[in-house]
Amino acid sequence: MSKRGVVSDFRGQEVRTGDIIVYGARHGNTVRMSEGEVLDVTTEKYKGRLIPSIKVKPTGRASGFVARESVATVNILADHWAVVERAEDRA
Repeated sequence: MSKRGVVSDFRGQEVRTGDIIVYGARHGNTVRMSEGEVLDVTTEKYKGRLIPSIKVKPTGRASGFVARESVATVNILADHWAVVERAEDRA
């Protein structure tokens, strides 16, 4: 991953700033699927390994019937997200 300079989801799609992704978010004792717009794509070094990290601003659309309480930006680590819609496709 670090040699190519690309951060991708588990399906191999590259993620870029402005893309819409879906990710697992904690809600009490459950996990819901939330949707968010990618603000920044970075890597963090942890115990000698590079771990991809994504800063996301939630769009407000989420699974479940309880409304989301906060639209604060969140950081998501490597395996917990997938690209839904490209920034180029929305423009």
